[in-house]
Amino acid sequence: MLDDPPSSVDEEIERWIEAARSGEQGAWARLHRRYRSLLAFTAQAGMPDHLRGRFDVEDVLQSAFLAAFRALEGYEYRGEAAFRAWLKEITRNELADRIRSHESGKRSAQRELQGADPDTFSGARDEGETPSQIVSQSQRRSTVLAAMRRLRDDHREVLWRRDFEGQTWEQIARLAGCSESGARRRYRAALEALVRMLRRGGVQ
Repeated sequence: MLDDPPSSVDEEIERWIEAARSGEQGAWARLHRRYRSLLAFTAQAGMPDHLRGRFDVEDVLQSAFLAAFRALEGYEYRGEAAFRAWLKEITRNELADRIRSHESGKRSAQRELQGADPDTFSGARDEGETPSQIVSQSQRRSTVLAAMRRLRDDHREVLWRRDFEGQTWEQIARLAGCSESGARRRYRAALEALVRMLRRGGVQ
């Protein structure tokens, strides 16, 4: 079933979804490989700066894919673009749940620490970076992620796969359904588009 050549991306994804519904693990694995980078960026871009590093984005991705798999049976396929949007919405919901859980736990911990001796926690801060350096790096990351959100999906994904996940050109080309030279050209075009956006925003 999965080996017959599809006539379009929409039909290919629809076939993978139907196969995954019927229990074909290989079909779900293909969906996971194809959309993992998209959802990783969605989670990273939606993460508040003060929570970066507090919990693992991989946990968000696992929860999102699990939620998508469970909801797949009742999902009505309306094309690849709608499917991408559906997956991103699931990821945003999972991230929001994690953020609420973290903030709730933080408030509980703060109540427990009220009245504690501040000297008890002296020396706990990482002395490797100054606050200004940390803020500068955080702001730059947020600026880049915000600019990447305005890129076309294919440009955003090739940048994420290459620069954030460190995928090889062979891996990128296979997932994008193009040649390695095509993947390189797409990357250069994406990088140029990102630089233009950053420069318009005053970032050099």
